[in-house]
Amino acid sequence: MTIDLSTYNDKLYSSIKFSIVMIFLIIVIVLVALLLMNKNKLLERNTAIILCVCSLVLSASIYFLEILPVQKDINQQSYIVYDGEFYVKETKSANRSGTYIYIQSSNDSSPIRYEILCDINEINNDTTYTGYFVYSKHSKIIVDIRIE
Repeated sequence: MTIDLSTYNDKLYSSIKFSIVMIFLIIVIVLVALLLMNKNKLLERNTAIILCVCSLVLSASIYFLEILPVQKDINQQSYIVYDGEFYVKETKSANRSGTYIYIQSSNDSSPIRYEILCDINEINNDTTYTGYFVYSKHSKIIVDIRIE
């Protein structure tokens, strides 16, 4: 089995594009709101401070929860390959990247939630498979899955 880390890195980079765009939009919206409020004399100093602090907290939480774990995986090349039998409990559509999958490997006591960035057309819920999947250690994103 050959692992192409550059392909996996590309998949992880694409997963954080949405988060980067969200941070940019938050900053732009806050700046526009501040300019409009200041222009119309609706801006009080406390309101501006609260708006800036809220946008800063929101941007920081997106960064620390979404971007930082993915960046850590890319920098450290933190990919884990599980090869063997695994049970797919369910798949769910989700926010930015599309799908979450709950997988229970033979040595796990309960299913673990992973975000998945690869094609899962052949995967059904409540089914046991033999094969392998590759996921990033810190962000728990599956970048490759192969069923035998």
